[in-house]
Amino acid sequence: MSEKNKYIIQYTYVTPKGKKKKDKYAYIYLRRSDGSKKRVANLGKNLSKTYIKEQFQQYKAKNTLASNGQCSIEDVIEKYLDYRLERENKGEIKHKTLAGDHDKSVYIRNFFKDTYDLAYADILAFKKYLYEKPMANKYRNAILTFLKTVCTWGSKMRYISFTVPPIDRFKVEAKVIQRLTDDEIKTIFHALETNDWIVNTPSQGLNLGAFMNENRSYMAMLLKFWLNTGLRLREIYDLDWQDIDLPNSTIWIASNNVLKSGKHGGRAVPITEPIKNLLQPYLKPSGAFLKLPKRSVEKILEKIKHHTNIDINAYTLRKTFGSIFAERGLSMIELSTIMGSDLKTIQKYYVKISSPSLKSALEKGGCI
Repeated sequence: MSEKNKYIIQYTYVTPKGKKKKDKYAYIYLRRSDGSKKRVANLGKNLSKTYIKEQFQQYKAKNTLASNGQCSIEDVIEKYLDYRLERENKGEIKHKTLAGDHDKSVYIRNFFKDTYDLAYADILAFKKYLYEKPMANKYRNAILTFLKTVCTWGSKMRYISFTVPPIDRFKVEAKVIQRLTDDEIKTIFHALETNDWIVNTPSQGLNLGAFMNENRSYMAMLLKFWLNTGLRLREIYDLDWQDIDLPNSTIWIASNNVLKSGKHGGRAVPITEPIKNLLQPYLKPSGAFLKLPKRSVEKILEKIKHHTNIDINAYTLRKTFGSIFAERGLSMIELSTIMGSDLKTIQKYYVKISSPSLKSALEKGGCI
């Protein structure tokens, strides 16, 4: 054990909150290098000093830190990666996850060579080191999280005895969700109708390029349906044909299909006659709305983005719906009800009125 971290015993007049004053408890503490102490055991109450000292010695012998708590951070990382490899062999984590751990560990091992303790100043120096590397703050934060995980695990396994200092994360600016313009929407639908999509290796038993080439009308239907309902990606995934009630012009989104608004219960999303006509050729009594694997939808959107150089994803489609129908006169309350988000979220993320619409609104109002 490090000389800076020693076990101490305290048993005189230790009365925890809520206990009777006449009861005196014996605790074992671990004195930290920064002068603070952490309670690690409660021996009991109203014990003799001789018995307490015997129990203290037994506890200390039983819980002596492995390697005397003198493993370096680099050694702990090696032990942690071995532990993660065991979990991968058991099928508890994916190989991709372990590979990511190895990648993040490189930066930590390069910086903290032969380091046996960790102070807040070391964390600040490491953050400066990461900041000089050409990477996004999101990945820098992933490295910092990995460092904290390793240190916490090492402390639990008693490979290290120092207290892990606070590890502040880098600020990550939220990505602004862009709405699609009318020209971009036309370009995307034109690409679906005319592009010769590249046939690649099958993913999840499906060749996406071949599917898009052979199902152009279905892809156009799916995208137009999405743009006119503003559903979340998960809601598209979980949608069943029996949830679509064409006679009553509604789609029922069950509460267990809603991520952010589940507390509001299910909701009915109205659909117009053109969308009902669009769905009619594909209508089934029941079964999944999607006729392709769920995760393939995101890959298809990525393919469209690659071909058209237009930033299209589930969020841009949802924002486009909110923005267009706000321009057409729907109130924020109506959009909130249809989209299943609160008013603040709708206004902040999913509605952006275009400049021509604002100008048109002002012209209708005339001059003051």
